[in-house]
Amino acid sequence: MSDFETPRVREGLPPTYRMRAEPHYVDLLEARSAEARERRGDNVLNDEPPDEASFDPVGQRPTSPLPVTVRDAAAAPMAVADPTLHAGRDLAQALTTLAACADLLSGAQSELSRGVVGNLVRAEAWRASTLLHATRIVRKELPVTRTAVSVLGVLDQVVQGFSSERRLRPIVIESETELPYGSIVGGDEKLFAGALANAVLATLALVEHVPSARVVVSAAVDGAQLTFAVTQNVVMPPAQWQMRAFDPQWTDRIGGVPALVALLAIRDTAAIHGGTAAATIEARGTKIAFTVPLGL
Repeated sequence: MSDFETPRVREGLPPTYRMRAEPHYVDLLEARSAEARERRGDNVLNDEPPDEASFDPVGQRPTSPLPVTVRDAAAAPMAVADPTLHAGRDLAQALTTLAACADLLSGAQSELSRGVVGNLVRAEAWRASTLLHATRIVRKELPVTRTAVSVLGVLDQVVQGFSSERRLRPIVIESETELPYGSIVGGDEKLFAGALANAVLATLALVEHVPSARVVVSAAVDGAQLTFAVTQNVVMPPAQWQMRAFDPQWTDRIGGVPALVALLAIRDTAAIHGGTAAATIEARGTKIAFTVPLGL
């Protein structure tokens, strides 16, 4: 409508009423906003409109503020309902590394380079498979098969799994036990080996930058219980490492999400077999262990 046209009048409304589509409506809205800012003491030069969620639309009286603004919500830490979802990024990174190693292996010109790349491929594959096992345990996707399990066989399986990594870095991973050959425990062998391998991964995260670190994989019997454990005696983490070891919300721990998922898998494996899990700070290092009944 032009400025020279007669304003449209609706039946039952005053002649000065203007429709929303008319330009005068915008002027009225801006004038009311300026008056509201003057009443509440804001800077009149501030052209930002009032926050509709913070003021009463009738009397423009301040109301109680929202508990979290949009900006606060963006800065707030994100709650992790399922940490295994974030572990997928680490698995994807491992697959990318494996693909790059495969390219290097195909172009290796010497026996030495082929040996180094081959060990790197096997080490990354073992780590990825261990993390995948932990993810499936936490999600309760793996069936449980109870059989008579060789205790020494589980220790050897885990130590051998990290043999390629031991060739690539100055670290010692070895088994230690006083149990006689032929000692058995009732349970799922794959779950036991997977939990013990995850305990090694969580421990390696602690000694990542320590040369010549020694990681010991062990098993011991105490009464009617068997304890699998992984220890190191060169790094003492902060106290919260023990207090929040199995806290699914603590994702920025040493080792990140993979270490978190590994510890949750250890706890769940122990619970499946009627046992318990613990992560403790020892005199000079750490101990990650899970205890299960000996009975078949």
